[in-house]
Amino acid sequence: MKLSAACGAWAGGLLAVALVAAALLQISRASAEAMAMIQQLSPAVWIGFVLLYLTQPVADMVIFRRLWRLPLKGFGVILRKVVINEVLFGYSGELYFYVWAKRQPGLSEAPFGAVKDVNILSALAGNVLTLVMLLISTFALPGVSLEHELGPALWPGLGVVALSFCVMFFSRKVFSLTRAELWFVARIHALRLLVFSCLTLLVWHLALPDVALGVWLVLLTSRLLLARLPFVANKDLVFANVVLVLFGTGSTTALLLATLAIATLALHLAVVAVVSTPVVLQIVAKAARRLGMGNKPAT
Repeated sequence: MKLSAACGAWAGGLLAVALVAAALLQISRASAEAMAMIQQLSPAVWIGFVLLYLTQPVADMVIFRRLWRLPLKGFGVILRKVVINEVLFGYSGELYFYVWAKRQPGLSEAPFGAVKDVNILSALAGNVLTLVMLLISTFALPGVSLEHELGPALWPGLGVVALSFCVMFFSRKVFSLTRAELWFVARIHALRLLVFSCLTLLVWHLALPDVALGVWLVLLTSRLLLARLPFVANKDLVFANVVLVLFGTGSTTALLLATLAIATLALHLAVVAVVSTPVVLQIVAKAARRLGMGNKPAT
């Protein structure tokens, strides 16, 4: 048991170091223009940005507090899960969360089923919103002169989105949670996506109020389509680079998205530093105690 706990502590420390290194590497590639825009954005943009960042972990906390009676101290674990998903690769954070839950006595007898079901419902809710936004974009594209840049990229994603709905035909074999629990999780995901979409549009509009709403709606649809792709890390950064290629290096819209992507990475770095500090201190304390015991003179 002690060996398992020690291995878990070291794994947590190494994971924290890897996350910090990955975030620092990507932040170091930031352009001077993006770094300058960070300083120019208003406080209202950053307030909305932080609220947007917290949307996913808060929703996860509400869900697993209902399913597992997860204590409030588990919010740090959920934050780390979100960062791992974003900085490393998709669903790696879910694996971390499952392993962590399995090691917690009395938390859940079958954590895999809950983690699986929550992620499936999250994907389904995201796909529904993506389909709705694709429909809206069909009307928004001609009005904002983006049909040549983004039009061909939107509709192929429809097949990827529609494919996931096949799981509904096998729902009785796929899901482990009760019907009441599934409906609760689905409602939280729907609310999360609504808040996410509204906050995203609000942050973009506050940063660049002169850009037409139709442009933001189409870009939001593109971002949702990109989110449907599994195992893609740093989706905000990838999305910003795609828009930069399509709109050109002189586009303030593309520059804003790149700026917010860099700010997201910086926030990931801050979150990792805060939630991983206790783990690192625990490792250092144990190493110091062992070193002290090793140097203790024999009597």
